[in-house]
Amino acid sequence: MPTTPANLNPLEHLALSKVDLPKQVRQQIDPGDYEVDTVVRIRGSIGVGADYVQTVSAAVPWRDLFLAALAEIDPRRRRTFVGEYLRASEAGQPAEVNVEALAEEVHGLCAAILGTSERVCAGKTRAHLKVEALEAAVLEEVA
Repeated sequence: MPTTPANLNPLEHLALSKVDLPKQVRQQIDPGDYEVDTVVRIRGSIGVGADYVQTVSAAVPWRDLFLAALAEIDPRRRRTFVGEYLRASEAGQPAEVNVEALAEEVHGLCAAILGTSERVCAGKTRAHLKVEALEAAVLEEVA
């Protein structure tokens, strides 16, 4: 469980959370439990963007919607439609259906049915940080 040091201010907490260590570091350590005692310095810059409002619409259940639409078509027409679409796709030809326009229309209908909502999102954070060890780490495997 992560702990939050009481003696760090919010900017220091943010810097610590943004330190990006290479994934190869984990591969250099054998499985086990270790005691760690080290002092590091984090230097660099952090930029924090303004909060913003994002409109969120419900996800469109494409697969269910497609199957429901196919179920409404009579079986003979359904086989013809699917066959023609697959042949066109294999030949690299555009389908007769304007997929982008249809998707946009379906998104609009689903938003009308399922609704949308707005939420406030925290501004994006940019960090350019370097970490340097001030005292060598003491790593002891705990028995």
